[in-house]
Amino acid sequence: MHYAAGAPAPTAVLVMEKRAPGYDPEGGDWEYLLVTPAGGIASRGRLLPCQRCHAEALHDHVFGVSR
Repeated sequence: MHYAAGAPAPTAVLVMEKRAPGYDPEGGDWEYLLVTPAGGIASRGRLLPCQRCHAEALHDHVFGVSR
């Protein structure tokens, strides 16, 4: 895992993976993963805190970056 020199080390990485249609139609068929700095998967699936937040996104449960 890479991060800026002097910055605190990340404690986890949050990932979204688009799954096959039907995985979770209400959640846009996204699976959420919590990955440790060592690369292990601490949690995965239809993670409710992730789903609640991403349900507010305007397109396919994904937030964009303003340009």
